[in-house]
Amino acid sequence: MLEKLTNWLMEAGYDAILQKKSPQLPMDFIQMNLITEDESVYPSIVTLYNTEPGRELFAVPENAVLVHVVYQMPQEVTTENYQNTTRLINLINRSCPFPCFGYDEVDKKIYYRTVFPLGYTEEAKEEFLAAIDMIVEVLGVYGTGLELVSTGKATLEELFQTATS
Repeated sequence: MLEKLTNWLMEAGYDAILQKKSPQLPMDFIQMNLITEDESVYPSIVTLYNTEPGRELFAVPENAVLVHVVYQMPQEVTTENYQNTTRLINLINRSCPFPCFGYDEVDKKIYYRTVFPLGYTEEAKEEFLAAIDMIVEVLGVYGTGLELVSTGKATLEELFQTATS
């Protein structure tokens, strides 16, 4: 299934590479390079993978697969910006169509994570690409603000002022 998903992504114009399980990689996944509308390149990866047989966390029909999307933003959140960053994450998650932003306490980075089922149907390609397009749009819309606040280049108040003017 991952080969098919990779092909769909490439056909849709995404830069996607299938990485196969190896001694260094615990599982197969798809690596994507995301470029936002303002041409900012986030060098981190988006991983898309299905659960391994016997390790399922959710009941998924046999004719479906769980697609797990993980994206870690590259910038580290500084201690002085932690409180404003987590507040902004909470505010975004309240208004976001896919409320999946979080903060990794260990790496001190913002991440976006979601899981959705994908059936083996004729509509699967359109459903998959629509979900990926929505995720890329969400990252493009909210990513810049999160980056500005998390790095101290803007305050929450400045961000709100810009958004409401």
